[in-house]
Amino acid sequence: MSVTRATLAALAICAFASVPQASAAGKTTAPTTFVDAHVTLTDDGIRISRDWAPRGAIVRFSIANTGTRPHSFTFEHFVTGFRLPIAFQALLRPGQHRRVLLFLDYRGVLHYYSKGRGDRAKKRMHGTFRIGAPPKSKVDA
Repeated sequence: MSVTRATLAALAICAFASVPQASAAGKTTAPTTFVDAHVTLTDDGIRISRDWAPRGAIVRFSIANTGTRPHSFTFEHFVTGFRLPIAFQALLRPGQHRRVLLFLDYRGVLHYYSKGRGDRAKKRMHGTFRIGAPPKSKVDA
């Protein structure tokens, strides 16, 4: 009988010891940060509420076209002359709104711009969005 109790006790210890490891493993894969970015498309330019987010975050882009013409909001990533697949592209008619979720799984810079007619030539119709550490503030410079 004592052998059976020892065996049961060993099995119980092994079972309890493996439970915390199983629950901790699921927590490491879930993103912990959600970031909101409001994007306004006008006939003169693109206004974005923030220009960076931490790596591993999910960004909720709320995109609105308040202009009088259709505009697009395109995110792309460039690596030493190669253009990787578009992260996303949204074409919006005047007055249209759209929400897009984007998981930021790498560090780097995303370029955004509008592909609307005549928009690429406008200085305020493009910019960059940083993934990783926040940019240095103007006070530190």
